[in-house]
Amino acid sequence: MATLHDVKVPSNRRLWYSLWITGRPLSSRSKKFKPYAERIKAEARKQVQGRQPLSSPRIGVEIIFATREPGDVDNVSKRILDALKGIVYHDDNQVLSVNCVGLRLDHSFYARGSNTVFQRLLSGKEFLVNIYEGGEVDVYIVDSATPTDEKPGVVALSKTPFIGISGSTTAGLTGPTLEIERIEFREPEPREPRPSPPPAERA
Repeated sequence: MATLHDVKVPSNRRLWYSLWITGRPLSSRSKKFKPYAERIKAEARKQVQGRQPLSSPRIGVEIIFATREPGDVDNVSKRILDALKGIVYHDDNQVLSVNCVGLRLDHSFYARGSNTVFQRLLSGKEFLVNIYEGGEVDVYIVDSATPTDEKPGVVALSKTPFIGISGSTTAGLTGPTLEIERIEFREPEPREPRPSPPPAERA
């Protein structure tokens, strides 16, 4: 694990840019889009500093904001992704994952990270957009029928360029043919324990 701004991130997942945008994130339904998009583009250009847009096909975008009001999280990301196109990356088809998190300050929540970053979010005067590159897809794969007592594991899928090995299982994908090298089920790595609250906060 690597540490950046007091936050631990996977070493194979690089945090390229952190954009602090003035104001609250707007829904795609908002009619105030043009000045909003210009604020995002201006901050992106400031961070990129003339470099070429990222060419990686494994870009992750994380949008974090704090609010005391119900948020329109599902309509927030599109405007931001469109504004970053051509500056941070060439096209939004390079974006592999988008995580939009509204921290409801009138509800309980648990989050790990930097106190300094949280204090900036807490003001409600700006929100944060992080752009990552690389790293593995990290998703918890369950459905409503999954038994609650089922012991979780990890599914790891490795793919390599197809070289015609006998018995290989190929995936019918466009572009370069890939083979599924292995599907591995293994026990999850132990997670960091949740810190106990100070004595004064315990019930």
